[in-house]
Amino acid sequence: MPVEGVTKEVFSDHEVQHPPHHLRKAITTTGKGSAIDLNAIARAEKALAALAVEFATWMNNEIKVLEAARDIVRAQGLIDETRAALFRAAHDVKGEASTFGYPLAGRIATSLCRLIDEIEAHAAIPLTLVDQHVDAIRAIVREDVKGEGDAVSRMVAQRLEEATGQVVAKVNKVP
Repeated sequence: MPVEGVTKEVFSDHEVQHPPHHLRKAITTTGKGSAIDLNAIARAEKALAALAVEFATWMNNEIKVLEAARDIVRAQGLIDETRAALFRAAHDVKGEASTFGYPLAGRIATSLCRLIDEIEAHAAIPLTLVDQHVDAIRAIVREDVKGEGDAVSRMVAQRLEEATGQVVAKVNKVP
């Protein structure tokens, strides 16, 4: 089914589809060439600023989901379903943390995802290390550590990454 505005080049061994360029609407043409529509940028920045006040709330909601997944792991054990829920929650934090202004939380969530994903045996995943990751993410968001944060937060992230790397290497018997 053809998509409106898409052009297609057909070659003997492949096709190249060219989607329409909707961003051209944000550029105005002047006598000296093209210029970016600064009003469009200003409107986008204003809309983003309006949303930014919600970022902490959204991040706190993601943390609640992560903590709930961890609590279920504690209550039911690390089985396929609880492991998958914990991974999804950590992955969501990983994906959203930088956008919401908490890159260190995202960095720690990345480490937690690695811990969960790269160790096959459920029993080999140290729950104390899971707790440390979740607690560190919670602390960073609670203390509103934005950007690259302070030296202590960066050190915590680094230590958790190192611990995860050591556990993964030991369990997977990587020299």
